[in-house]
Amino acid sequence: MSKKRTIALTISAIAVALGIGAQFYTNHKIDQVLKNFPYSLDNQATLNVTQTAKNFFIRELIFSVKDSDAKSTNVISTKLTALPFFITAESQLSDQLVRQLNKTLNITIDKNTINSKFSPVGDYLQSDILTEFRDFANKSQNLSIGLHFLKNKEVELKTTLSGFNYDKDTKLEEIEGEARLVPVGANQYDLSSIDLTAKNAEVALLNGENTHVYMKNATYHFDVKSGEADKRDLSTKFSSDILRIARRKPSNSWWFEFID
Repeated sequence: MSKKRTIALTISAIAVALGIGAQFYTNHKIDQVLKNFPYSLDNQATLNVTQTAKNFFIRELIFSVKDSDAKSTNVISTKLTALPFFITAESQLSDQLVRQLNKTLNITIDKNTINSKFSPVGDYLQSDILTEFRDFANKSQNLSIGLHFLKNKEVELKTTLSGFNYDKDTKLEEIEGEARLVPVGANQYDLSSIDLTAKNAEVALLNGENTHVYMKNATYHFDVKSGEADKRDLSTKFSSDILRIARRKPSNSWWFEFID
């Protein structure tokens, strides 16, 4: 065997050995992450995961949420592909959750994709959710959600919604939102802040029989700060170019309008 061929085989053997070692490390990190479940959100909901299939490269997972009444709902099924020092995931909403959303929100979900990227080095996670649906008015709408785990272990959620007609009285247009969750203990997160903006929003209270609210270019901010003795300071801010509040009753109707 020539010297060049011997060197080439040696380098190939080292590369294969390193690749196998990296794959074992990646699988070990996945096992560590799965052992951290369940996660709790402000003691109101618990996120659980069940592993239904596993081999050297592929994991199949089901994520479920249990509420404060101990009612559990499967939310996402995931196919995890583990490569050396890199992980990808293809997910979809569970049929159970899709049926609940369609019924509760008066919508029809046509398409849903969830793509995620993980790195076991540095605990990097990015997940993007894209949903196409038709609302009460049979109008096609788009919803996108971005989920990011930050280096300081905080969680950042960003979402955009093209619009949403819940019924003939409640309508939303061009909604953007951002929320941040902060770790407060082992496997437990609390809500830290929420920011929402809406180009147009019409909301009917009590099916619009009593009060109808209209907002234009509205912004809302909610902030939570930890206080002493497990107390928390809450602050909210709201602004709107136009805020119209109307009471709709044939015998006694009135309305207020505030313009910035």
